Amino acid sequence: MKPLKCICFLSLLVLVIRKDLIAQESIQSIYDGVEFEMPKVKETRFPELEKSIVEFGAVGDGLTKNSNAFKAAIEEVARLGGGKVMVPRGIWLTGPITLLSNINLHLEDGALIIFSKDKDDYPLVETSFEGLNTIRCISPINA
Repeated sequence: MKPLKCICFLSLLVLVIRKDLIAQESIQSIYDGVEFEMPKVKETRFPELEKSIVEFGAVGDGLTKNSNAFKAAIEEVARLGGGKVMVPRGIWLTGPITLLSNINLHLEDGALIIFSKDKDDYPLVETSFEGLNTIRCISPINA
């Protein structure tokens, strides 16, 4: 490797390592001076797996209902141990989205999810709302 390329590479490596150290320091610093015992929150991490809703038949035209594609993508990623469900640029019409464990629903730049206005897409569920047991429509995004 030529000396200039080597210096550039090493400089970049130092910046990346330093960035991680600064991030770790800032995460740790939020606990400084706390006057009571507070458990440290674990940083969320997702497996590297990525699947696009397009792989499951989604169409980003704003007219086609993609509920089944969202559901299939989320279930497949969860079955494989978790990861990112990618929503690419486009307008994605869907009914409710039910997230499962270890799912990172990631919208790329220019992606917009529009939820269906069809009330039949939102079944009634038993839930607790403001401390009262009640029956309500399922939320557009739920888990």
